[in-house]
Amino acid sequence: MTTGWQNTCSLYNYNLLFKGYKTIIISSNVSCEHWKKYLNFIKMKKITKIGSLMASLFFILSCGGGGGEEVEEVFAVSGEVTITDAEYWSAQEEIRFGVFKPGKMNPFSSVKLTKTSDGKASFYVKDIVAGTYEFKIYVAKNGMNTVDLLVYNAESIKADKTLAKKSMTLVSYGRVQKQVFNGCVICHGGSSGEIASNLNLLAGKSYSDLVSIAAKNSDLLRVKPFSIKESFMVKVLNNKGLSFEHSASISTTNESKKLIENWILKGAFND
Repeated sequence: MTTGWQNTCSLYNYNLLFKGYKTIIISSNVSCEHWKKYLNFIKMKKITKIGSLMASLFFILSCGGGGGEEVEEVFAVSGEVTITDAEYWSAQEEIRFGVFKPGKMNPFSSVKLTKTSDGKASFYVKDIVAGTYEFKIYVAKNGMNTVDLLVYNAESIKADKTLAKKSMTLVSYGRVQKQVFNGCVICHGGSSGEIASNLNLLAGKSYSDLVSIAAKNSDLLRVKPFSIKESFMVKVLNNKGLSFEHSASISTTNESKKLIENWILKGAFND
């Protein structure tokens, strides 16, 4: 299968009739983008057979003598995902499906997902050349991938592809760890060995140090499932009712604060 304009500047005996003049033109099946402008030029100027042939020969030589590379075939990838907790999908949060070259953090092509009432979101990305790719659904901010939500198995694309239907969640402990806690480990369990307030926020340790554990400077629990009012972490992040100001109240974005609150409201599960 071929696509686009191909076989650059190939000369064919293809005849068109303009105002009674029989003109010889170059095949419209070419890849040189300037050719479209050239065709329009011939039509507008009503160039005769000889004039058209001379212009055509000049055009071929200027494009490399009729050679040129063929346009690569391109394909499309599509699919559908069901977001089981779509009620936590805010209008300010951008969720995208992206096509990634292996090992790359940001996609070379992506599309924004649209929230629906039933939580099902479809995607379609075209103009993908043959190759092996990774496909991800992720949270985007300022055009950049901030955290992966769903990662598909790598696929070799040689034709149009419809990915298998999958389900995913927007709010999970795994996302909280990657999006928020990983940025806190300098003081809470980083390479310096510091574990401020005896709270370790390293992956694999943060959950057991947070959920249903008494806070050091409060009668509250650090995280009380289903209750943000009774979770000390929420007070720290929002700087409410404290005798000190934690740096996280300034450095943590509103989106990340909302993510933690939603995680607690869902039950603060280790998912």
